[in-house]
Amino acid sequence: MTFVRICLLLSGINSRIHRFFGRCLFFSAPFWICASLQAEVRSFTVDSDVEFAVSHNLELQAARQRIAIAESNLKWSGRLADPEIEIGGSIDQFGLNDDESVWEVAIAQEFPLTHRLARERDLSAADLALAQAEVRMKEWEFAAIVRRDAIDALAIKTKADLQEQLRAGAEEVASAIKQAFQAAEASQLDVTDSELELRSQIDESRRLRAQEIEANGKLRSHMSLPPDATVNMAGRLGISSRFVPITITDEVLSRRPDLQLHMLKEGRAEAAIALAKSQRWQDVAVKLFMEREAGVDEPDGLERNTFLGIGLSFQLPLRTPVDRLTAEPRGELAMAKATTAALAAQIRNEIATANQIAAERHRIWQQASGETLQLARRHVSEVNEAWQIGKVDFFRLRQAQERALNLEKIAVESLRDFHQARAELQFAAALP
Repeated sequence: MTFVRICLLLSGINSRIHRFFGRCLFFSAPFWICASLQAEVRSFTVDSDVEFAVSHNLELQAARQRIAIAESNLKWSGRLADPEIEIGGSIDQFGLNDDESVWEVAIAQEFPLTHRLARERDLSAADLALAQAEVRMKEWEFAAIVRRDAIDALAIKTKADLQEQLRAGAEEVASAIKQAFQAAEASQLDVTDSELELRSQIDESRRLRAQEIEANGKLRSHMSLPPDATVNMAGRLGISSRFVPITITDEVLSRRPDLQLHMLKEGRAEAAIALAKSQRWQDVAVKLFMEREAGVDEPDGLERNTFLGIGLSFQLPLRTPVDRLTAEPRGELAMAKATTAALAAQIRNEIATANQIAAERHRIWQQASGETLQLARRHVSEVNEAWQIGKVDFFRLRQAQERALNLEKIAVESLRDFHQARAELQFAAALP
């Protein structure tokens, strides 16, 4: 009986332990799921990277709140001021004490003599358009920064992949030389040289991977992703056989968000001038009042009476000179027009310069990835085959591999430079 009781007791304890761990796993499951989602690897192309960053960046989301503020200001603009209520009274308790008194209730409302309310609403609408243009300009500038960093990250990844291929080749060569040394077909010097070359390639691979981590960290910051998220640039830099320059036209200029912003500043200044002109006449206050009076009227004694009335009030001088009111907004309008003209000329020069730079870098990339690189690739393949059958030594193979790798890196860097130049051209012409 004692043995049976002990077994039942142990089984009860065991079931409680199972229930305890089951509950722990159940309640901790959401945390494991969240952790796995946060650590998810996100893959992007250059275009999808830019699109995601613009839509998710927290700084841009904060900047977009200015639009909401401007919309609220537009909603409540162009309305009459709130009316005023006046309540007053007087008694003669400290005078003749005849129970005489006067009580008054009045309501006053100011009315403009011009179209000032409509002009205030026009100015608020101009402020809203200006806030929207400022956000578009921030998005345009931010998208250009993200595109440049994405191109750099993709170029670094491409170079790291090339370096990894060379590291794998150096490892294969080092392994083959060790086998040859064991078979007395290679010297210890060859083994040491191959080992040093392998370590050099490993160090270079690590250096490029560190650069890749740094570049991806910038992109993660642009996208406002959590620190443990991993950004992976997918694909490769696109290859273009020909470059088509952008023709400078008024339509191209009109796409620039900064030029749109300055043109809207002109419209805002014109709206401010119209509002200033509408303020040349002071507002008139209309007052409606009711007065209750109790007074002694001999020989009838104390009598009560009620008065209803209307009154008008306005500030003096009633009219303000228009020149004094419009001096500041006219100056802002002249400055905005001059800035717009200067910016239009600057944009034309930026697009022309970006066209020339992109065309030159495209030509450089074509040369770097042309016949010389193809010849170096074939040469490495031929030397590798000759080394495997013992016609050339290890140093000849390493020299051919290094030459080909340098040419590959130059081609990748030239392609990156071309894509950066084309991104600058897209930025100058405000292309998507």
